[in-house]
Amino acid sequence: MVRNAAMTDLWYKKNDGECLIWIHEHLFTIKPGDKIKVYSDLNCQTLYCTNNPTYKDYSSIDSSGDYRVKMLPHCTLSDM
Repeated sequence: MVRNAAMTDLWYKKNDGECLIWIHEHLFTIKPGDKIKVYSDLNCQTLYCTNNPTYKDYSSIDSSGDYRVKMLPHCTLSDM
C-alpha cells in the first residue's frame, strides 16, 4: 500500500491503464510486476517523479514489513 503524503492531490496510472486521481492521504495497492507512473496533472502528462519508483523501490523502503509506505513531497519515499 502506498499513501499519498505529498500534501497535494496527484494522479497515477497502473500498468499503463486509465489516469486515476490519487487524493491526498489516500492509499493505493501496488503488487509485484505492477508498473506505476505518478503524475502531477489530471491529464497524466507531467510525471511527478523524475525516476518513477518501481515495486522494488517501494518495497525496499518498507523496513517495518507492514507493506505500507508513503510518498512525501518531491517524490521522497518513506516507511509508514
